[in-house]
Order: sequence, then C-alpha cells, then structure tokens
Amino acid sequence: MTFNDVRQFALVVIYMEALPYLPAFFERALVRLGIPYVYDFDDATFHQYDQHTNPLVRALLSKKIGAIISGASGTAAEKIAAFEAARISVMKRPIDVVELLKARMK
Repeated sequence: MTFNDVRQFALVVIYMEALPYLPAFFERALVRLGIPYVYDFDDATFHQYDQHTNPLVRALLSKKIGAIISGASGTAAEKIAAFEAARISVMKRPIDVVELLKARMK
C-alpha cells in the first residue's frame, strides 16, 4: 500500500506503531500529507524505547512515541497510566468521524 492508497481513507488508526524500531517516518509522512490518524497504544508501547535496556535504542528512539502522539489527531489507550505518563488527556483532540468522512468525500 502506498501513501496515495492511504489518501482514500478518512482516518488511519495506528495500533502500537507502524514501523517498530525505526524512527516515526510513516506517522510524520501522514502529518505532512494531511492524513489524520488516531494512535492506539498501551503502557508497554509508551515505554518501549525510553526505558529500553540498550542505550543506543534509548538514545535514538526515546522520543519516538511522543512524536507519534503529538502528530495524532486523537489517541486511545489500553490503560490510563499511559496517558498519565504522557501527560495528555484521554482524547487529545476529539474526532467527529461523520464530519471527517463528509469532508473527505467532497
């Protein structure tokens, strides 16, 4: 699937992450292309890189999950502790899916 294929969708939902152990290339590209996404994560995902045992992984990817959250149109989480740790609200920005679909179909 290419980014041109992704443009046909009104909303992309990313569960955990699109490209594990790589920078947030996919998520940043969605933002640049104006394609909204919701990021669904849990406590384990939130701390996957910033608390990793390998110092190189920590150095290169510790800010990845924060970058994905900040680019998301909305967020969802399995456990509320992930939101408390991220210091964000349960829904970063509420999404009206019906309005989003109408706008994309014009």
